[in-house]
Amino acid sequence: MGKQTYAYVKSSTKKLLAVDLSRTKVTATQWVEIANSLNLNVSELINTGHPDFIKNYGMDSLDMNEHDWLI
Repeated sequence: MGKQTYAYVKSSTKKLLAVDLSRTKVTATQWVEIANSLNLNVSELINTGHPDFIKNYGMDSLDMNEHDWLI
């Protein structure tokens, strides 16, 4: 899905800054700035339906604050 999304966004006229998360360490501050620029909460940047997330945290909704999501 990431490659499809990237191709879609790249074809638009919007400015794009692509970051390969496997090669670039994004700080907690940068995640907050990204979320803010998208008018989202940090928790909304995380795919809680992904099998790895469910494996580590379960399927129950988590009661975490913004700082918890960044750890």
